[in-house]
Amino acid sequence: MKFLKYRERKILEITKTKSSKKSIIKLKEQQIDILLAKSIILELIGEWEECQKIRENALYLIEKTNNKSQLVNINNLLGEILYGKGNYTKAIEYYENSLLISKKSIVNISSYTGLGNLHSSRGNYDKAMEYYEKGLEIANKFANKKNISNIIGNIGVVYWLKGDYDKAMEYYEKQLKIVEELNIKRRIGLVLNNIGIIYADKGDYNKSMKYYEKSLHIVEQIGDKEGISRAVLNMGTTYVEIGEYDKAMKCYERSLKIDEELESKENISYSVGNMGVVYARTGNYEMALKCYDRAIELEKELDVKDAEVPIEKADVLFLLKRYDEAKKLIIEGIELAKETDNDIYFIKGKVLLIKIDFIMGKKDAINQLYEMLKDAIDNEEMAILHYEIYKMNNLEKHHQIALELYQKLYKKTPNIEYKNRIEELIILF
Repeated sequence: MKFLKYRERKILEITKTKSSKKSIIKLKEQQIDILLAKSIILELIGEWEECQKIRENALYLIEKTNNKSQLVNINNLLGEILYGKGNYTKAIEYYENSLLISKKSIVNISSYTGLGNLHSSRGNYDKAMEYYEKGLEIANKFANKKNISNIIGNIGVVYWLKGDYDKAMEYYEKQLKIVEELNIKRRIGLVLNNIGIIYADKGDYNKSMKYYEKSLHIVEQIGDKEGISRAVLNMGTTYVEIGEYDKAMKCYERSLKIDEELESKENISYSVGNMGVVYARTGNYEMALKCYDRAIELEKELDVKDAEVPIEKADVLFLLKRYDEAKKLIIEGIELAKETDNDIYFIKGKVLLIKIDFIMGKKDAINQLYEMLKDAIDNEEMAILHYEIYKMNNLEKHHQIALELYQKLYKKTPNIEYKNRIEELIILF
């Protein structure tokens, strides 16, 4: 940072001694370059508010030069920082401004990528893919490896969000090869983290943790606060999956502290939502509800379509016998699960709704579970349905099938929830 300040002083000194038009233009260009360089460092170390101010100052200067390429670039950089802070409406405005200036320039790759990221965050995956493909077309045209790697990584994220883990891994591996070749440390950390998520989703928790640790080591070395938060958050999620809740909570508390420093609303919602899961599983329902409420409020503010937090909150309300509140939230969650193709939370929401109907004395409730069972093809879905049918009517057939299915699931993915369900079914037997 001393170097940047020194160069800023030099510009002020030169300004006092030179006044020709050419010199002034040159000085403005130098000042813009310094502001942008400083903003990139501030973004990396998490000083997002100061970064935004500096980029707004740079925009003011660039508008006076009428340099189209720089105008596109600064609009993209402002879109990027506002996206990170969760101001999606303003971020879209900046990205779209850059496309109004130019649509085929190399700097437009960031515009299309940014818009793709915004739609991906909101669950609009097809729209996100459209923007990524437009950006990739330009990146390939200019043979820009850095931008190609960014976009194929983002495409991998969309496949992951849609549940196609093999396709996601294919894109992540392509991205990793490029960023390692270019030695872009921040991106290497990001890709290693994303690969860790795939292994976690596939149930290989040891391997996932190794990737998170590699990612964390790299991002800590370069001082990438957002990268640290990301890696620590995912480590916490793995600890939840294996039932180590104290370790998970420490991870979430660390990620939340960083997220609040960065004023990253989206990341705060992830951290507090996951803290809610830990509180719920350890029986602290009051704290769980507080965390879920904060996460839901942030998601609504950001217009993020997420079924998981509403249905997790509804589950806690169900345990507290606050059925009317739970029912209202479940209906919202089911609609969000439909919109985002979240099959497992769609099933969980429907089952929770049926359980409330059953408790309220609706005789046809169990028949709804049988209807859902006819269409179920996934082992986890079938396990949930057989277990709930057994709990409602105590038929041994469903007990045995549920036990066998959970044993299969646990063998493939040693998740603590599967283990708990197996132990419960063995005791009930």
